[in-house]
Amino acid sequence: MPRWVRSGALAWALATVALPAVGCGSARGVPEEPQGDAPTEVPGAAVVADAPAARPEGGRGGGTRYPDLTAVAEAASQSVVSLAIWKGRRDRPAGGGSGVVIDADGSIVTNHHVIDGAERIEVKTREGRRFNGEVVGSDARVDLALVRALGDTSRLKPIALRASSPLRLGEWVLAVGHPFGLGTTVTVGIVSATGRADVGLLDFEDFIQTDAAINPGNSGGALVNAKGELVGINTAILSRSGGSQGIGFAIPANVAARIVALFRRDGAFRRGFLGAAAQDLNPEVAESMGVKYGVLIGRVQPGGPADRGGLSAGDVVTEIDGLPVTTSGRLRTLIATGGPARTVRLVVRRGAATKRIQVALGRAPGDGERPAPGGPRSPEPGGMNEP
Repeated sequence: MPRWVRSGALAWALATVALPAVGCGSARGVPEEPQGDAPTEVPGAAVVADAPAARPEGGRGGGTRYPDLTAVAEAASQSVVSLAIWKGRRDRPAGGGSGVVIDADGSIVTNHHVIDGAERIEVKTREGRRFNGEVVGSDARVDLALVRALGDTSRLKPIALRASSPLRLGEWVLAVGHPFGLGTTVTVGIVSATGRADVGLLDFEDFIQTDAAINPGNSGGALVNAKGELVGINTAILSRSGGSQGIGFAIPANVAARIVALFRRDGAFRRGFLGAAAQDLNPEVAESMGVKYGVLIGRVQPGGPADRGGLSAGDVVTEIDGLPVTTSGRLRTLIATGGPARTVRLVVRRGAATKRIQVALGRAPGDGERPAPGGPRSPEPGGMNEP
C-alpha cells in the first residue's frame, strides 16, 4: 500500500514521517493544464536574471536530444538552502529540510511541515554560511512557510518567486534540495501532470506532479524549469518505501507567491471567500450543459460575495482568472489561496449563454487575528468553509 511521505520530514537520523495511508486510486486525476495566470511577482521580492536557456545536445549516435541543464542547475543550487530546527533542550536538530531564497533581504520560502514546532531555526547555504531564522508566517492548510534569515544577507543569491512560463506535460524540470542531509543535490525529470487537486494531502491543493527524484529532506526545495525559473516548491512523494518512486508533488510557484504575499502583509494565511457551494460535474452532465468541464454552483449565500457579483445557483463555473476549473476542490483552492479583498474573473455557463462576471472576494469566516510577531507560529484556528 503506497503512503504519502512529506519529503522534508527528515529527523536527521534519516527517519521519515508518513501521512495517513492513501491508495493511488484515491487521488482523482484531472485534465492537465498550464500552471499560472499572468506572471506573479511577490511584493519586495527580487527579480533576478534568468539562467541561460538550456541548449539541446545530440545524444550518442544521433539519438534522442537532451537539454544541457548544467548552467540552470548551478544557478538554482545557489538559491536553495538547508534548514535545521531545534525543539526543547535537545542538543541536536530535531528535523529540517530545504528552503528557497527569494529576495536579498533573506526571505526564504519552505514548507510548513519543515519548520513546524521549531523553537530555533538554522539556515545554511551551499557555501556553508549559517544564519538564524525566524518565521514570518506559516500555515499547515497550504503547507507553506516564509522564514527570514537574520544578519547580513547581502551574499545570499535569490531566485525570483514567479511563474512566467506555463508548464507543459513532458517539460524538463530539476528538483534542487538537501535530501538525507547530504548537501545540495540536483535531480532531473519531467512534468508528469499539473493541476492535481483532491489528492487528500492538504486542505487546498493544486499540485505539479513530477518524476524528478524527491526524497526526505527535499521538502521546501526548488522545482526549476529549463529556463532557470522557479516553478514549484517540492512538498511530498507517494511511495511504498519512503523513498522516491517517480511520483513527487510540488506546490506551483504562482500559488506560493500568493501565499507569501499574505504572509508578508498579515503574518498569516487569510483565505479568500466566495460564499457559494459547488459540486463536481460528471462527463454526462457536463456534455448536457454544453461544457467540457466545470463545477456546478448549488447554493449561493444571500448577500455574500458571489451573490453581490451576480453568481447564481445552477451556474457552471469553467474558469477563474483564466485558469480552468475542473473540480470543486480546484475552485476552492484558487479562491482561498489568493486571499481576501481581491477581485476574481469568472467564466460561467448559464443555460445556453456564456457569461463573464467579476466577484470581489470576502474574508473567510473563522480566520483569526494576526499572530504576535517573532518566532515560529502555529496555524490560526478556523474551520473548513465553502469557497
